[in-house]
Amino acid sequence: MKRNKERTFNMNGKPLSRTALFAVAITVSLLLTHIPQTVRAQDYGHYGGIIPLNRLIGGTITDEVHFIEYTFTGRAGQEVFITLQAAGYGNLDPYVKLRGPDSTVLEEDDDDWDDHAWSTRNSFLRHRLPANGAYTVTATRYKEHNGSSAGNFLLLVTESDPTVAYYGILSPNQDIIGAISDKIYGVEHTFSGRAGEEVIITMEKSTGNLDTYLYLRGPDGTVLEEDDNDGPGRDSQIEITLLQTGAYTIHATRCEGRYGRSSGQYILRISSGSYSSRQGGILRPNQLIIGYIGRSLNSVTYSFDYTGPLDRGVNAAIRTQFSGQFPNLELYDSSSNQLGIFIPISSRVGMLSCAHYIKVTVSRKGYYTITLRHPAYAR
Repeated sequence: MKRNKERTFNMNGKPLSRTALFAVAITVSLLLTHIPQTVRAQDYGHYGGIIPLNRLIGGTITDEVHFIEYTFTGRAGQEVFITLQAAGYGNLDPYVKLRGPDSTVLEEDDDDWDDHAWSTRNSFLRHRLPANGAYTVTATRYKEHNGSSAGNFLLLVTESDPTVAYYGILSPNQDIIGAISDKIYGVEHTFSGRAGEEVIITMEKSTGNLDTYLYLRGPDGTVLEEDDNDGPGRDSQIEITLLQTGAYTIHATRCEGRYGRSSGQYILRISSGSYSSRQGGILRPNQLIIGYIGRSLNSVTYSFDYTGPLDRGVNAAIRTQFSGQFPNLELYDSSSNQLGIFIPISSRVGMLSCAHYIKVTVSRKGYYTITLRHPAYAR
């Protein structure tokens, strides 16, 4: 039986010559070659920047951004400890990778975190570095682009088994998510205070069986106040009038510190009467901030410093607690002019490129978290 050969026709209905077919094939090949790689979900992530040792940083994993990479400079023979833990809202199943200067994966982990009193889904690595150079830590989720979990995380890289971590600067009327465990039983935050200023510092248990405990140190390092249970329930609270202007340190821990047995997440807040309740404070790179919008407060505005080119912008991610609580982000420059934003939204997740001021609103009351990535590292 004789078969009819399949033929390719042009727009005029005439068969294409072999030369034309070859040209079409080359064109298609070139087009496919130049498709931006970021259109593929499995390649979509961010560079979070350089991670200082012993510095706790926060981030968010979503279907749109399913991994974030950080770098640090290591030396041959140096031992590093890397902890990646879920924090705040979401069902994130953390997964961490360590790559060497030649991009080879040296080690990766899913569930080696051993603090079973709180969570068994966090990740932990301990590795002795083979050479001098730049190392990459990838914070992601189990099964990475094929995974289904999402949420906030806290990442820490240290040179010794972690005990106390430094988180960053805490702004008035701004809540920060932290976590206390057998690995990290203390987290320190700093804030700038003024002589005569009245402040209230609250450490509230969020998850687990954490028995919170607070210390406040003055600019000279002296412990000014400490508290176990002066807040609601078993929460801790310090009320104080500052005697001098300078940098103060809040040490968030658990009852009995190193020897304590409780663990879990907390929300830390510093309140000052000199700040408007609608101001969320200053957003700093890679800090995981928690906020609340309620019946009497329908929006919160954050400010941050921006000195990079507008074509690169910065990267901010917001995640809300409840389904149906969709985020709305507005961006303003230093002259209060509203800027255009780009928001790929997946249910309760929003992202944007922006400068100077961020205004957050949601469609119903509830908690949200927001993370800012440094403009020098946004991509």
